[in-house]
Amino acid sequence: MKPVPNFPGYFADESGNIYSNRLWKTAKSPQKMVPYLNQAGYLRIRLRRDGKHHERLVHQIILETFVGPRPKGMESCHGPKGRRNNSLSNLCWGTRIKNLGTDKVRDGTANIGEQHPQARLNGLQIRIIRQTYKPWGHGGLTQEALAAVFHVPQVHISRIVHRKAWSNIP
Repeated sequence: MKPVPNFPGYFADESGNIYSNRLWKTAKSPQKMVPYLNQAGYLRIRLRRDGKHHERLVHQIILETFVGPRPKGMESCHGPKGRRNNSLSNLCWGTRIKNLGTDKVRDGTANIGEQHPQARLNGLQIRIIRQTYKPWGHGGLTQEALAAVFHVPQVHISRIVHRKAWSNIP
């Protein structure tokens, strides 16, 4: 356990727990605090300093305690274990691009493919389109025929078969 910077009487461990010896005056050792879940799905906790309450995100407290202050231009990033796991091994300081780009793809929360709110097709349909498409006179379906079957514009079929759309599907 290490003291939380700028909050006397509070401690953090590498598992992502926050402790206080301020709340229970009779306790001989710091007691584990219970965080709550905010609307975005992150764990928050209320700390007191100088008679005022401070709402803090648990993952930021853990990083500040064990790694150091947030570097300029960086934000806290969760690893593959998700946003409710605030262990030090699941956290790091990173850029906004990393947090909203590669991390979302890794975690399966990026709005690509079927997860995009405007997606008309799914992964199975994309595979079928690519397997059955053959240019005119080569024994398969044309882009126009596939467009009619899947009720999408022909230009969309063209982008799929040339891998300019749905490139994440093999």
